[in-house]
Amino acid sequence: MLNAILFDLDGVICSTDEYHGAEFLGVRPEECLVVEDAVSGAEAGHRGGFPVACVGDASTAGAGDFNLTSFGQLTEVAARLRKGADA
Repeated sequence: MLNAILFDLDGVICSTDEYHGAEFLGVRPEECLVVEDAVSGAEAGHRGGFPVACVGDASTAGAGDFNLTSFGQLTEVAARLRKGADA
């Protein structure tokens, strides 16, 4: 089940940011999707228990549960997660 998509907008590599975002929205980490462009950010998201979609360098490195070539693919990932499909 997907209830929120969290983007890393400040470049801070720490799963606490995602936790605060999820907490603010009242959802559990597994109900969110973290979108990252840095491998270290993807690793932080995974450490926090979040599914991670990667773009850019992180996607090329295969760091995400979903490695995208464009942001347009987020709609497909979100639809999959809403249906409860695993990464």
